[in-house]
Amino acid sequence: MHTNIGLGVVSATWLWLASGCGGATGGVAFSDDGWEWIREEALAWQLVDDTLAIRTQPGSLWADSNNARNVRVRDAPDADAWFAQVELTSRPERGAEQGGLLLYSGDDDYVKLVHERVAGDLFALQASERDGVPMVADRLEADVAIIELRMLVSASGVSGWARQGTEQPWLEVATSELPPSPLRVGVFSHGGDEDVERWASFRGFLLSEETLP
Repeated sequence: MHTNIGLGVVSATWLWLASGCGGATGGVAFSDDGWEWIREEALAWQLVDDTLAIRTQPGSLWADSNNARNVRVRDAPDADAWFAQVELTSRPERGAEQGGLLLYSGDDDYVKLVHERVAGDLFALQASERDGVPMVADRLEADVAIIELRMLVSASGVSGWARQGTEQPWLEVATSELPPSPLRVGVFSHGGDEDVERWASFRGFLLSEETLP
């Protein structure tokens, strides 16, 4: 499947990276019913064989910014415990440039698990907002281009995990308070340049109430 909404051609190099090292497969396709965009900009995303590429544009969810574009979400499972997982290909260059998983109640109430550039270095980082008050929970060094991110969600909170390749162990990044219901879950990227195109690519999105793989 190849959906192109006016974006033009994503570079061959980018698509090669996006289809790279293994990781999670199956689960919920980005083309399935139930997905919706928050602040969609149709010229800045592309779906190729269920790899969703989102241009990392200026904007942010952080604090009072609330202007991140092309946030892709769907209803979270109605279950006591569940997990979401995705493989992300990205190489953030600017400070606070990021992409990753999002558990979303609204622009002022969410938990995000991201691959982010902070003070020159790359991290897997979990942060949240509650009533518009932002907080960084914790982070792990992650100087890679391909990373898997996993959120474990239950009444006791949101536990974020990351691994840097399918042969590596999952490492816990942090635990955050559960945002208020109703909840949606999905992927996003933000904090990029206006004039320089960089992309975050998501594949193998899993959303399950079953035992972890």
